[in-house]
Amino acid sequence: MMYLSICNTKKKIPHMAKIEDLEEWENVSKDDLLHKKCRMIKCYEPMDSCHQKLIIMIDTNEPDAINLLAKDLGNDWILETYPLHEIHELLEEDHAIVAG
Repeated sequence: MMYLSICNTKKKIPHMAKIEDLEEWENVSKDDLLHKKCRMIKCYEPMDSCHQKLIIMIDTNEPDAINLLAKDLGNDWILETYPLHEIHELLEEDHAIVAG
């Protein structure tokens, strides 16, 4: 199942420091339990986020991987994670209500 995590910083992080931290997290973590439980983990930074937001896409069949993500990033980031199938269903419902 695909999950979407929206991450907001708890403190102001300079852009370069954040990039270095994420690269280190992605490289060092490849052998850790989180990465072993996931088929894919991708990090994105929205263009207008002023370096205070990340979007992480996760593909896993093990829901406890989301808890591992929260433990890995929880000290510096506030995470909100959504299963993508639910978002898709909500958009379909919205489309049906609006009839567009």
